[in-house]
Amino acid sequence: MRRTRQVTFAGVLLLLVTTGGCALVQRDALDIRPQEGDDAATAAVWQAENAERLARETSESVLYGFVATPQAADALLADVKGAYETDPLRAVQIAAVTQRTMTPKCERAARGRKVWTEALLRAARASADATRTMFFLDQLRSCGFPSQVAAIRALGEKREKCVRDYADWVARELESVPVPTGLSWCVFGTSISWYDAHASEYGEAKFTRGYQSRVKDRLSFTDYHNLAINGGVIGGHRWAKVPRADLYTIEHGINDWGHRVPVGTLADYRVGTNANTFAANYRILVDKIRKANPHAIIVLCTPRRGYGFGTYLPASSDAPHGGIYLKEYAQLVRAIAADEGFEVADFFADCGTDEELADLSIDVALHPNDAGFQRMADCLEKAIRRATLERRAGFRSLFNGQDLAGWRWSGAVPCYGVEPTEPGILQYIPGTMERHKLCPGTDEQLVTQKSFRDFVLRFDFLMPTNGNNGIGVRMAEKGNPTYTALCEIQLLDDGGDAYYDASAKRDKCAPTQYCGAVYGLAPARRDNPAAKGFAVGGSYAHPAGQWNDCEIEVVGSTVRVTLNGVEVSRADLSAFQGDGDTPDRKPHPGIRRTEGAIGLLGYAGFNVRFRNLRARDVSAL
Repeated sequence: MRRTRQVTFAGVLLLLVTTGGCALVQRDALDIRPQEGDDAATAAVWQAENAERLARETSESVLYGFVATPQAADALLADVKGAYETDPLRAVQIAAVTQRTMTPKCERAARGRKVWTEALLRAARASADATRTMFFLDQLRSCGFPSQVAAIRALGEKREKCVRDYADWVARELESVPVPTGLSWCVFGTSISWYDAHASEYGEAKFTRGYQSRVKDRLSFTDYHNLAINGGVIGGHRWAKVPRADLYTIEHGINDWGHRVPVGTLADYRVGTNANTFAANYRILVDKIRKANPHAIIVLCTPRRGYGFGTYLPASSDAPHGGIYLKEYAQLVRAIAADEGFEVADFFADCGTDEELADLSIDVALHPNDAGFQRMADCLEKAIRRATLERRAGFRSLFNGQDLAGWRWSGAVPCYGVEPTEPGILQYIPGTMERHKLCPGTDEQLVTQKSFRDFVLRFDFLMPTNGNNGIGVRMAEKGNPTYTALCEIQLLDDGGDAYYDASAKRDKCAPTQYCGAVYGLAPARRDNPAAKGFAVGGSYAHPAGQWNDCEIEVVGSTVRVTLNGVEVSRADLSAFQGDGDTPDRKPHPGIRRTEGAIGLLGYAGFNVRFRNLRARDVSAL
């Protein structure tokens, strides 16, 4: 064999680096030793000899063909053998796909990047060879999404130390690169927001940075203004000079509560009545923002829970202060957001209960510590992404926060609704089915008026103890959607005593019924090392009473479910006929459906709650 035919995988990758291609797998991490012919000169000779073939086999159409479907991407990656054994042409193609899917502002490339990174994750999970696994991880370092960090770290669990360390390094690399928004950002708020620029002025170094700096670690902005007022109330911005910005966030309510400022009503906000109220002053600030930039993106933040701080606040966030409850300010902020179509960062609901605040605060329970600021940053980042990056990507809201516009009821009696005291939250109303003698699984679906083929659905849900619900995918007009739809995605309180015996550490339901499972068809992962109370690892669903993030992606016959940032199930339903050959051994006559509504599937007795429901139609991509 000629020497130029001995070019290795590592040599080809080295050549790609020197010629502007994808990143080289680190030699130290992979423990690659130089071999005869393993150098850029030899790789260059090979490339020169195969120039015509390389041009043909790495054309744009060929590269996009590799990421047209998950199956095509999987097939390309299946040819990876190891550092020295893979066909050099395949090595070049793989590296070129990684590079091509990173093309800026190209919708086709963005779609391919999603397919490619998911295929790399699957290949890395399936690989038993450390060198091969780390090659896949290195590709992810070049093209992975920050949202895949948790899945990448999980790849290193229970693996060789080199794989574990490499996965952690790749995850840190992705975390350290902010996603550009192309926007300028202006912040209005209380001392909780003010401290981001004045951490040293607290007196003792009890925290390092505020929530805004932490958001900027993940999202980059072209400019930034902090107009927060230390000790300020919402009315303190009446005289503020508002700079022009693209994005404004408002964090207020805790000091208004401390000063016992009347809350007011949504009607006060709408028309500016009762000038001394929180509502009327909120409207003044929003009007000033709109005057500075009529096209501004506005994200509202409910007040973070707080108590104590001398006599400034009562001893509990849930206690009245001058006859006013903190939750009333949070409810009004949510109502304003629903009325205006603004996104909400719900600090009140998501950034610590009263029991947690002592561990999340620096002074009894008012100002956050680093852990508290990180909770706020995580919450606000999601809201900003929904308001900016997701909307640019084509995500559209399915729920306006006020009523059931855009939805239809499959039965005679609505079992979902919006409580006046909880705007922005769509909830199953317990007792309705029982009063009307409706049949669980048949009569209680709330379904979208729009029909979907391929889509990505994102939403938050909260389960009560032993809660049970589901999402119908490509639903039929009639019948139990668990079987007549393409599938049902299970939502469950995995740790509830109805489904798990904690004392015996034994499940009471099948793996295809876990939270995030494709019901009866594909199991959900239950190997979360951080979950407590489970035998060996546990559910990726949060305990009852806490909000969860969920994403459901349906493309062709493939269904993928991500729960709180971790892919918990994936299934290609074309593998089943639906005639009893599925894991649950039951007929699934809808398993070949190619189109249908998305539905919320109620279950009698449980007040399951939903928020931030949005979807992206990917059929045309």
